[in-house]
Amino acid sequence: MKMLTWLSMVLMVLFMAACSSGGDPTGSTAKANKTLRGVVNKVSSNSITVNSTTLDTSSAQVTVNGSEGNITDINPGQVVNVTADMDDDGTGDAIAIEFDNDLQGLVLAISVDGTSLNVMGQTVTKDDTTRIQGEIKLDSSVEVSGYTTADGSIAASYIEVKDDTEIEVTGYVKMLTVNDDGSGSFMLGLLTVNFSAETLGDLSLAENDYVEVQSDVSSVTSTDPSAPAMDANSIELEDEDHGMGGEVDEDTDISGVISSVAGDGASFVLEGLTVFITETTEIYAGLKIDMNVGVEVHGTFDTDGVI
Repeated sequence: MKMLTWLSMVLMVLFMAACSSGGDPTGSTAKANKTLRGVVNKVSSNSITVNSTTLDTSSAQVTVNGSEGNITDINPGQVVNVTADMDDDGTGDAIAIEFDNDLQGLVLAISVDGTSLNVMGQTVTKDDTTRIQGEIKLDSSVEVSGYTTADGSIAASYIEVKDDTEIEVTGYVKMLTVNDDGSGSFMLGLLTVNFSAETLGDLSLAENDYVEVQSDVSSVTSTDPSAPAMDANSIELEDEDHGMGGEVDEDTDISGVISSVAGDGASFVLEGLTVFITETTEIYAGLKIDMNVGVEVHGTFDTDGVI
């Protein structure tokens, strides 16, 4: 479900990365003293604005889908990770900008009202705020960027029609089957992914692993919207926190959609990161912490077990 309202939590919100290395327990200063993850509001040849923070990009290293890129490859609407050096006045320099799409593949179905797409068996929702490049049609190849919601669908902030055959699908492995010869299959949403022993290689795949599967249109074996299937060209384990694990005491701004909430209400998961709510946390506008609510959080990274 696409989020309708974005609200903020500020002050001492503490993060624990779901797959964090823990950082330096001595609290030493990080080289980059702020990390951001959010939608690109504006971008030019020498600056970028993410989560309303504008940064100089003159010396920034840009990575696009795992390859070296340029600031001109970054577009408004895309969700990016940024590491930055900040000054006391709120200005700063971007050190690194990373864009990695959430999904790329064929559009297999479009809802009657046009607000929902089936892209390789994954549900993508869009609304008037979604930046769209090109005309979306059935069988179009699209690249999607956005936020994953509680039900695993993607609330798209950016969709671009692409003129290539590459397919990339990310998600949690379900219904894994491995045969005696090492081949097998698993589900990502409605998509059946078939793999050979050679494709799997040394990877020890398990149920609920978070993976990225790469393929191409020629390896798609079914385009039935209810039961698409493809043969994998590669399978890699991915970080659930989108590479956002920061150093101890490092400031961060992150926006996303709440995917789960602890039973006691003391923490929630946002973009693969666990966010702890403490007595010093300030919550704006009487925000109710609940699944599928879009929020922006300002806080600092902490170590495992320290809240």
